[in-house]
Amino acid sequence: CREREKVVPLIHSDIEGIWAKARRVITVHVYNPFVRNDDIFLFLSRYVDVVSECNKVVDRLGVWTGRRQFAVILRPDPTSLDGFKHPPASFALGSDRGYLFYAGQPKTCGRRCRKEGHNMVDCRECVCRRCEGVGHFTSECTEEIKYNLCGGEGHVFRDCPLRKKFFRSGAW
Repeated sequence: CREREKVVPLIHSDIEGIWAKARRVITVHVYNPFVRNDDIFLFLSRYVDVVSECNKVVDRLGVWTGRRQFAVILRPDPTSLDGFKHPPASFALGSDRGYLFYAGQPKTCGRRCRKEGHNMVDCRECVCRRCEGVGHFTSECTEEIKYNLCGGEGHVFRDCPLRKKFFRSGAW
């Protein structure tokens, strides 16, 4: 296969073996169509290495479905069952909620403890949505707010220093 990769039909393609288990295409659906691609890119970058720009998914008539796709490489995680770190199946960017899915995605508790092996309906943990701490609910929380885009504390979505730095650099 390697000697055939320079042939004209394949010259613009990457040839990768089927053993490359870490490579995935993640489909992200955010309910608000005005959420910027770079916010989703920054969120995904906390968990995976994003290797492509956003690809908007369209239906057969060419109308955007509201979904976006990113090619990613999962990072190694020796504590995980399959050896990879996985992004959470559901998330929020400010007040905008979204979810993601991909082939080989483990069964996880979507909005509560985010641990593998059970769904949210079966979850017995009480988890705070403000600080992501276990053992108390948001109404009882006394900790600083922990923001999910950068993982930092003490600021909200619009004031995230990572987001502002990213936009000032003109990366997107």
